[in-house]
Amino acid sequence: LMVIVQGPLLSRLSKRVSESVLIITGNLLLVITFLLLLSGNTIIVFSSAVFFAAGNGIMWPSVLSVLSKAAGKKFQGAVQGYASSLGSLASILGLVLGGIIYSNLGEFTFVISASVIFLVAVLSIRFPAVLKQCPVNTPVLKTN
Repeated sequence: LMVIVQGPLLSRLSKRVSESVLIITGNLLLVITFLLLLSGNTIIVFSSAVFFAAGNGIMWPSVLSVLSKAAGKKFQGAVQGYASSLGSLASILGLVLGGIIYSNLGEFTFVISASVIFLVAVLSIRFPAVLKQCPVNTPVLKTN
């Protein structure tokens, strides 16, 4: 499913809407994912995987694209490398911490997850303004 989302679907969407819209939309699909997990209905829980694949498949490549553009050509590879590494670390820590939180709070964990992701979606609305202030080819780090 991720292949379809990140392949033809994202390719078409990225030509029609901005990366900011894709990031916000992806995050909102992830919010729906975690809210569906609350249902307890097996079919609905399995259908949440569709929303997860769509949300993550739209959001994450768009985030990497925004970071790449903000970094400029000189730091593009380094920024994408750090972002991918931190994304992997977040996936590992998220699973471990999510398990710990779930063992203590139960289903409320999904409400917390949905709330945090919704907050990220709201904060992402500022992306276009932040990007306009980011001088694309100005080095962030001084190199000798």
